[in-house]
Amino acid sequence: MPRRPACLLAAAALLLGGRPAPGVDIYDGVRAPRGLYFLSYSTFYAADVVTGPSGDAETRDFGYRSARQILRLSWYSPDYVVTALVPFGYTRADALDDSATGPGDILVAAGGFLPVRRADLLALLAAKIPSGDFDAADRVNAGSGQWDLRPSLFIHKAAGPYTMDGVVKYSFRQENPDTDFKPGDEWRVEVQATRRWGPFRIGPGASWVTGADAEQDGARLRDSGPRLLAVGAEAYSRVQGWSVTLQYLGDVYSENTTRGHLVTLKLCRRL
Repeated sequence: MPRRPACLLAAAALLLGGRPAPGVDIYDGVRAPRGLYFLSYSTFYAADVVTGPSGDAETRDFGYRSARQILRLSWYSPDYVVTALVPFGYTRADALDDSATGPGDILVAAGGFLPVRRADLLALLAAKIPSGDFDAADRVNAGSGQWDLRPSLFIHKAAGPYTMDGVVKYSFRQENPDTDFKPGDEWRVEVQATRRWGPFRIGPGASWVTGADAEQDGARLRDSGPRLLAVGAEAYSRVQGWSVTLQYLGDVYSENTTRGHLVTLKLCRRL
């Protein structure tokens, strides 16, 4: 089968895969006190560069912009976790001359902490439900039109003023029945280290994604699997009962996807 242009593969990965979507975040692995928590994620992602299989830029005017508001509830027992979220937002790709506004795909997850004393270990199983607006005739959609099943393992370790958090996720990605397009399954590894400085916690973070080749009509699209390395930093503090986190991640290497910048403002409060 002929190779698709990188911009079309990037569009499929972004617009069917729903990137960026914090969903279950790295701090889910912290064993929180029993209770119900409200979380809000305000995200903005911008990317003009699209890369091919070699990592070289194949277009520099993709013009992808995504602004999202994600609302989430999480319940901790504290040995068990149940969570659900729904995203809303605006997405545009200038190169495709299309945009979308509306609700995205709902995500639900449940899991439990493992009986380990030296660190917090959380095993979580999440499902992305194709509830968002999707129309195969549109080039840009708020929803993905396909299911994902994502097992994850989180770790949290505190030592004095320092904390270390990490997560490994694997996404089993299903075929979109309206387009017969199946994104490749993906591994995602995220790490975050912070140090306490007065009322703030500040530190570096990184994310690595590697995916299998996508499929169209059951046929594998060779050399279409995405690779993405993003690095950045975050700052955390508490303000009048709210936990406030500001994070930046910049894509420093990518294959078969975009290369851009992500800013996230996260708010969390125990209800």
